Amino acid sequence: MKSTPRVQFALLAAWALLILALMVLRPRPNEMRFWLLFGPGLLAGVGYMIWSRRESRRDEADVADWNSRLAAAVDLPDFEDDGHLHECFTPEERERLIQELERMPRGSRSLKKAIGIVSPEMIEENA
Repeated sequence: MKSTPRVQFALLAAWALLILALMVLRPRPNEMRFWLLFGPGLLAGVGYMIWSRRESRRDEADVADWNSRLAAAVDLPDFEDDGHLHECFTPEERERLIQELERMPRGSRSLKKAIGIVSPEMIEENA
């Protein structure tokens, strides 16, 4: 399940507000108010870091999977990929690109032709 930007924003906003409150109120470490601000602030910050790293790993795995599927489907690598081709497409377009390649006869699966079907403006820009 993919996280929503709202959850990430809420964790980050909570962390920032609690840290800001610590800086403005300047409670002493032996006061209860310090721990009521510091504890949740620490938890929100750590929670955001864990959530963010999990999302990053999930995205990296998705891109690696797509790149391996693309490499297996392409017979004619006639379009230069600098390793960031996945950034040019939405996940739905990436899947459609693989499907277009798989529809082509084996031995003549052209990456450029499939990109032209899915995103013709990319071919025009690189022409």
